[in-house]
Amino acid sequence: MRISISNDFYSSVFRDRDYTAILNSALMETGEELAAMLEDAGRRQLPATLLSFAKNDGGRAPLSRLALAPVHGLRAEPAMGILGAATLAGIPEGEVILCMEAGISVGHTRGGLPVTRSLIRQGFDASLASNAAILEPYTVHHPVRADVPSVIADLREWQESALPFGLVPTLPALQDAALVGSAVAPLTAWIDRLETVSGRVDLQRVQNLAEEDAHSAAVQLGASPGQTHIIESNVFAMPYGNPGIVRIRVQAAGETSADEEHVLPAAARGINP
Repeated sequence: MRISISNDFYSSVFRDRDYTAILNSALMETGEELAAMLEDAGRRQLPATLLSFAKNDGGRAPLSRLALAPVHGLRAEPAMGILGAATLAGIPEGEVILCMEAGISVGHTRGGLPVTRSLIRQGFDASLASNAAILEPYTVHHPVRADVPSVIADLREWQESALPFGLVPTLPALQDAALVGSAVAPLTAWIDRLETVSGRVDLQRVQNLAEEDAHSAAVQLGASPGQTHIIESNVFAMPYGNPGIVRIRVQAAGETSADEEHVLPAAARGINP
């Protein structure tokens, strides 16, 4: 039996949570088969390697989680492209412009990882309740800020023609930014929930608890406690809810111990270890 619970996915809209749980359940069998296939191939080629899969928040998770939460692996390539280009440019906090045949998109990094939103929107249809990297179309009205570091990656297969909007690539010719991102992605975990608070002190208490839980969740995935840190910690008011109810959204990221896995050090990704 495969069980997917809508409570495992945060959204203030029940339709989004139920839709995400239903889709996740539908993908579980495929996730199991894919995880088993990759596990078998990995053991033959790299028997000592800990296997992971890329997530749409720019992080990764142990391959075994692919069978339980495959929905978080959907549309991971944009996040990996942002992470890969930012890593090569050494920009832990800044703007990433990805130029592809399909068009030009822009994302941002914070703390060495892509900036995310908690829903993958699909027009007026139900959205996926999954924390995914934000990648939006680049337009002629895009603001240019001198105080924000920026990288422009030309990922087109054919690069003979100039880029639109007068953009000039700042990285050497590159087509596999997503593969670079997959290679350096840290383990990531989220805490996204509602809490009832009675004042500022109580609010600080529940936020601290959420950060501790996110840290512990990353460690449970295999991250080393000493190499795990909080990327995002936000509290949101719920204007249409009962008084005192707030939303806590926290992301933790961590690296495995160097004794357990050969990974690119955090410093190489442009962030402090």
